[in-house]
Amino acid sequence: MVVAIGTRLEQCCRAAGVLTPEELSGQALGVHTSGVATVQGLGATMAGSAAELRFP
Repeated sequence: MVVAIGTRLEQCCRAAGVLTPEELSGQALGVHTSGVATVQGLGATMAGSAAELRFP
């Protein structure tokens, strides 16, 4: 699990370096990380809600 997270972070950093100007790369990575965390939280919330409806 830790290796997968590290690999994903490396890929994100590399993509951010290629796709964004150097002066904005930190902000781009921050926005990406916040977006991923938000979507993961929404996914967990939806899965929990679905489980509650299915198995009350």
